[in-house]
Amino acid sequence: MSTYLLAFIVSDLICSTSSVKSLDGRSIPISIYSKSNDRNKIQLALTVSAKAMQFYGTLFGIDYPLPKIDLVAVPDFAAGAMENWGLITFRESQLFFNENHSSCANMKSVALTISHELAHMWFGNLVTLKWWEDLWLNEGFATYMEHLAVDYIFPEWRQRDAFILDTKYVTMKHDSKISSHPVVHRSENSDEIGEMFDRISYQKGAAIIRMLEDAMGDYKFICGIKNYLKTYMYGNAETCQLFQILQKYFRPDIDVVKFMSSWTNYPGFPVISVHCHGDSLRLTQKRYISGSSENIDSKQSWDIPIKYITSREDSVQFGWFLGNSSCVELALEAPVRWIKLNHQSVGYYIVNYTLDAWKMFSHLLIEDFEILDPLDRADLLHDAFLLADSNDLCYCAVLNLTTYLTNENALQPWTVAANWLHQTDKLLSGTKLYLHFQCYAQTLLDTIYKKVGWKVEKNESMTRRELRVVILKSACTVGHKDCLAVAKTRLKDFIASGGATKPHADLRSIVYSFGLISLGSEAQSIFEKMWHLFLCETDVQEKEKLMIGLASVRDENILNRYLINVTNENIVRRQNFFEIIVKIASNPMGLNIVWDFVRDDWQKLVNKYTLNDFSMGLAVGSIVSLFKDNQKLEEAKIFFTKHPEAGAGSNARRDALEEAANSINWLTSNLPKIQKWMQTNEFTRNVEAKKI
Repeated sequence: MSTYLLAFIVSDLICSTSSVKSLDGRSIPISIYSKSNDRNKIQLALTVSAKAMQFYGTLFGIDYPLPKIDLVAVPDFAAGAMENWGLITFRESQLFFNENHSSCANMKSVALTISHELAHMWFGNLVTLKWWEDLWLNEGFATYMEHLAVDYIFPEWRQRDAFILDTKYVTMKHDSKISSHPVVHRSENSDEIGEMFDRISYQKGAAIIRMLEDAMGDYKFICGIKNYLKTYMYGNAETCQLFQILQKYFRPDIDVVKFMSSWTNYPGFPVISVHCHGDSLRLTQKRYISGSSENIDSKQSWDIPIKYITSREDSVQFGWFLGNSSCVELALEAPVRWIKLNHQSVGYYIVNYTLDAWKMFSHLLIEDFEILDPLDRADLLHDAFLLADSNDLCYCAVLNLTTYLTNENALQPWTVAANWLHQTDKLLSGTKLYLHFQCYAQTLLDTIYKKVGWKVEKNESMTRRELRVVILKSACTVGHKDCLAVAKTRLKDFIASGGATKPHADLRSIVYSFGLISLGSEAQSIFEKMWHLFLCETDVQEKEKLMIGLASVRDENILNRYLINVTNENIVRRQNFFEIIVKIASNPMGLNIVWDFVRDDWQKLVNKYTLNDFSMGLAVGSIVSLFKDNQKLEEAKIFFTKHPEAGAGSNARRDALEEAANSINWLTSNLPKIQKWMQTNEFTRNVEAKKI
C-alpha cells in the first residue's frame, strides 16, 4: 500500500451505514460520516456508494479487498475529495444532498465525485502508478469510470453524452495552447508533481480512454482492463505496461503502444482537414493551436481512429489515419452530399471542412437539423468555434452555422453554444459591437427561452432541468430583458421574505447573481440583506450559492468590502477563498480590485498558503486569463518577473499569459469580421432601432 493512501481521523462525527454484497458473498459495510445535524443529507451518498461499488466489482471481476469502507464529510477540506484506501475524505458539498437546497448540478456533482473516489479503489489503490509521470493511470481512469458508474446508476441522465460536453470539450480548450503538456510528463520535485494534478491528467486522460474504448469495442476493452488490474494488483504499473496488455485484445494490424503513445507523449491534439473528391476523401492532420501557430513542430502527428457518417450511408463507417502518413485517402461507395467525421465526438480531435462544406452544413441544419444526432450537432459547433479562434475558419462561416439555433431544443448543442455565447460576451464587452452581439444572441435564445421557462415541473428529467439552467443563464448573460426582470423580481421576493421564499434550487444561482446585477440603486440594500442571510445559513451548498451570487454585485465599493470580508476565515472557509476571489474577478467591476489585491498582498498569500498550493496557482492564472488588453498583459508579465517562484502554479501562469494574448489577438482579428456580418444581417440596424 502506498503511503499517500493512509489517513487517520479523530472526530465526534456520527455515521450511517449501508452495505454491499461482494462477488464472493461477503457483506461490505459502507458508512457515511458527518456532523449530527447533517445526517438527513447523506441518503444519496449511501445509495450511490452501494451501487457504484457493486458496479465496479462486477465490471472488473475483482472484489473490493478491505473489510469496510468509510466516506467522511470534512467541514473544511481543500480538495474535492481524497481516495485514502478505505477512508475516503470529502468536502461536505461533494457528499451531501438536500432536496430543499441542492440543485440538479449539486446532485450530479455528488454522484460523480463519489463514483470517482470509489473507482480509485481499483485504479490507484489496488494498482498504483510507478511514478507521478503516469498519474493519468490513476486519475484518467477514475475520471472516465465515474461517468460509466453514474450512467449505470442513473441511465436517464445520459452521462456518456455529458462526458463529451463537460469533460472532453472543457479539456480541449486548455489543451489547445502552446503551453499545454503531454499526458505522460516527467516530474521530479514536489512542485512539478503538484502541477500534474490538472485537466490533462484527469480529463484528457479520460477522453483518450473513451476514444481507445471505442476503437477496441466495449467488451474487448473491459477484458483488457480486467487483465491489467489482475496482472498488477497490489503492485505498480507504467503506461507502456497497460498498452502492452491491451494489445492482446486489439486488432493485430494496429500497434497499440504506437497508437496510444502518440496521444500520451505529445501535448495538444490534431485538427483533421477534409477534402472530398468524388467518391474519395483526402485527410491531412496538424496540431491545433488556439491563436498563433508559430514555432510549432510540424512533424508532430497522431494515429487517429476515424469514425464517420455520410448522407448516403445509414451505418457508421470506420477508418484509420496513421501518423506515419502525411495524408490518407478513404474510399466512398459513391459521391455524397455531406460527410461528418468524428461521429458523436468520440475522437479526441477536431475536424475542418472546406468552406463549401461548412456552408452546406449551415443549410442542412436550417433545413432539417435533426438529420444529425444531437452530439454531432454539438460537435460541429464546437469544432467551428475552435477553428475560428485559430483563424482556420472565417468567423462569418461560424456565425452562419449558429443561425439554426433558433430552432434547436437539445441540451448537447445548446451547452456548446452557451459556452461560446458566454466567452464571446466577455470578449466583446466594452466594444462598439457589444450591443449588436447581444441582440443577435437574444434572437437565437428567444424561442428556447420561452419553451423552457422558469417553472421547474415535478419529476422533470435531468436533461430538461440542465437545459433550463443553460438557457436561463445564457439569456441573462446576453442581456435578455425578460430573463433579467424575472431574476430581479425573484431575488427581491426572496429578500422580502427574509429568505423564507427561496427560488427553486436549480434556479438559485441564476437569481442570486443576475438579480443582483439588475438592481441598480437598490443593490446596496439588497446586498446587505443577502450578506446577512449568507452569515446565518448553515447548509453548505446554499451558503456557496449565496457566496457566489454576492460576488456579482456591480458596485466597486461593495466589492472592496466583500473582498476584505472573504479573507476572514471565521466568515469564509479557507477551502472557498480562491474560488470566491476568482468569482469577484470575473465581475467586470471586480477584476482590477482582485488583481490589485493579489499584487499588494502576494507575500501574505504565499506565507499563508505556500507556493505548493495548487489552488493558489490556479487562481492567479484564472485572474490573469481574464485580461484582454495589452496594458494588463504587461502588468502580469512584470508581476511574474518580480515573483518568478511560481511553485505549483508555473503551468497556470504560462497558460494564463497565452490565454490573455489570444484574447487580444482575437479582438484584433475578429471584430471587423463580426461587424461586417452583423451589418449584412441587419443586427446593427436592429440595435439602433431599439435605442430609438
